[in-house]
Amino acid sequence: LAVIDVSDFAHPQQLHSAIIDAGAQVWSEALWNPKALTWFGAQSLLALPLWVEPQGVPAETEPADTVTEVAEAFEGVAVYRVSVDGGFEELGRLGTRFDDSGWSSFARGVFIGDSVYGVTEFGIRAVPVADMDAAPRELRFTPAPSDPAR
Repeated sequence: LAVIDVSDFAHPQQLHSAIIDAGAQVWSEALWNPKALTWFGAQSLLALPLWVEPQGVPAETEPADTVTEVAEAFEGVAVYRVSVDGGFEELGRLGTRFDDSGWSSFARGVFIGDSVYGVTEFGIRAVPVADMDAAPRELRFTPAPSDPAR
């Protein structure tokens, strides 16, 4: 992730950067789909869908303001506070894996009031942004019954 000053469009300057889970395989739909990233400007919050698989190898990274490392797999939404002065502050992560549901095909972060919601095809989870470690509230979607004609 990077904060880039484009006030002089001919000479952009990188102000801050963050490396997510150094030493792991990290994937996000936001790499090619800008609609996957959620920016809540009123509170300077960013929700980024992430899928992380640890690789068990030492991280070799470029210098960055913020580097996080991972020890376990993760599927869900990472929430950051972002500012021009302070760069990236990871506030926490909201897992969106529902037991044996398998990997979701998408995840989205949605900010409503003081909470962040993680939405997938399997359900919705929510926690207060101020307490990302709180037990999430959740709503699971019931799969449609199989077609008896098959």
